[in-house]
Amino acid sequence: MRVNDDLYVKYNCIITYKGGTRNRTLELNTVKVTREEYRLIIAGAAQGRSLEETEGIDDVLSRMKENVEFIDKWTNLNGSLRKAPMKKQREIEKMELFLTDEDLRKIRSMPDPLASFDRPEEHMTVYRSDGSSVSIRSEFGTVQITDTRKKGALISMDAEQFLSCFLH
Repeated sequence: MRVNDDLYVKYNCIITYKGGTRNRTLELNTVKVTREEYRLIIAGAAQGRSLEETEGIDDVLSRMKENVEFIDKWTNLNGSLRKAPMKKQREIEKMELFLTDEDLRKIRSMPDPLASFDRPEEHMTVYRSDGSSVSIRSEFGTVQITDTRKKGALISMDAEQFLSCFLH
């Protein structure tokens, strides 16, 4: 996923707490990554490797774990949000980090997922008669649409999904 000029990876996490406390799933977390880290994650997923099995992304994994620990201290075990963080962090026995099912399906369905790294970013701006505009950016198989009439609004979708809007 790309927002402005930054790359982000969506991931889920299953937490197992010490002391027999049950597993808990935190879904749709994001972490900022470099272009090279993103390439390594895509290559690992295309080869069927988990995030922990992917070499060269130790910094990404530590940032993911830090995010999970931060989120965990602001949430109750039932998933509701707290008004203040816990004073003492829960003891975590194990964290399982993995890409979202949607992203894994997309990567594994591509004949050559790394080919998108060789293509340049594409950018197009369509101007309206009132001076406003719509910008369309495409990179890594993802299309982002922004509209100057709707400040802060961003639509991000898979390139195939974007093209199906026009070709069907």
